[in-house]
Amino acid sequence: MGKDAQISQEKRVKIGSTVSVSFDTGAVLTVTIKTPREVDPKSGVVSYASPIGNALLEKSSGDRFRYAVGNREFSGTVTKVNE
Repeated sequence: MGKDAQISQEKRVKIGSTVSVSFDTGAVLTVTIKTPREVDPKSGVVSYASPIGNALLEKSSGDRFRYAVGNREFSGTVTKVNE
């Protein structure tokens, strides 16, 4: 299988995906990306329009991400994407 075919078969984060990430601080988090009406932070459901949701869209396992909330910056690596 060629490299282009492998890339196209990688799972990418989209609305409805459950994503595990590892922050550079060592913290780990699993979130599900949903619409703004479906947000439930206590259950790990975040909006695609939120800083973290937006930063994760279209990422694949192994991709780096970065986002800011106010004056704080967060960065890490996507470790797993489930559809």
